[in-house]
Amino acid sequence: MTAPAQQNDTGRRGPARGIFLALIALCAVLGLIDVVNLALHWVHHHPYFSAEHIPNFYGFFGLAGCVFVAVISRWLRRTLMRDEDYYDDDVD
Repeated sequence: MTAPAQQNDTGRRGPARGIFLALIALCAVLGLIDVVNLALHWVHHHPYFSAEHIPNFYGFFGLAGCVFVAVISRWLRRTLMRDEDYYDDDVD
């Protein structure tokens, strides 16, 4: 038995699921191309730094950068967040 399809506010099913599946398929195809490139050496890279010899280095580097930005933004939110009534006038 399958779960009912999620609907938006208008009661119709939106294109979000199709877009999500298309992005997943695109990621799978690009990952497969990267693995095949590692095996067949279609594109020969000339790494400058030793870390660039690691397969898919730039993908892992980008993921680490995104995680870093997310962690720092959570810390900044806690640090800079004000009370809900911070800008209210306390003039009585």
